[in-house]
Amino acid sequence: MSEKRNLINGILPPLGMAMYSWTRAECTLYVGIIFSVGSCICIGVAVAVGPLTKRFEERKLLIMGNAVFMMSFLACIPIPGTSDYPPTPESPSPSIWSSNGTNYTNASYVTDCEDDGACGCTYDWCESTNLVYLPQLLVVLVFAFLGYAFVIVLTISIYSKLLGPKPQGLFMGIFQAVASFGLLIGPIHSGYFFNAFGPTWTFLTISAMLFLILMTIILAYDRLKPYIQNTQALPLENYERMK
Repeated sequence: MSEKRNLINGILPPLGMAMYSWTRAECTLYVGIIFSVGSCICIGVAVAVGPLTKRFEERKLLIMGNAVFMMSFLACIPIPGTSDYPPTPESPSPSIWSSNGTNYTNASYVTDCEDDGACGCTYDWCESTNLVYLPQLLVVLVFAFLGYAFVIVLTISIYSKLLGPKPQGLFMGIFQAVASFGLLIGPIHSGYFFNAFGPTWTFLTISAMLFLILMTIILAYDRLKPYIQNTQALPLENYERMK
């Protein structure tokens, strides 16, 4: 689950600097604001999960959260067929708001962009990749935080219920260790694919990974039941032995 969070965290800074010619200071400010708003969204979802699970099954909400999270990355893929491309040091900045909107980016770049960071897009894929418009990114991020919040809350809830009488501390520790491994994998994956192939293939590979997770949850749907429910189907003598 931590890998999913780091996928957002790892891709936003280079995406903002490449697509919108943000300086390092602007990138720090804007990404901080985005994650502050995202944290508020996650808190709201955490509060709403309790009432929602009284009306909808946890497993269905988990599937919905994963589906929303996956679709948010698909929706962030640059729109093909538009005439706007990321700004480069050799080209003027396009509008980051719409195909024919007002230009809100800087028309020229500072000469010390190596230190400031406002160089625009300097990757090999810049001239062949369309622009990710800022409204597109912001709307996608809202749904990404919504989906992520549902996934993280419900995954921990379902996992703890599956354990039953097993040592909760041990198995939750294993769960967190695996999640911490995602803290390492997430930035490496997103950083490598973004530098080498651009946002299109980065978001496609992330979406493919999330699709596999979604299919795994759907295939294991009948097994994701609380421990007590699983034991109810057992003969009485087996249940007594398990106690």
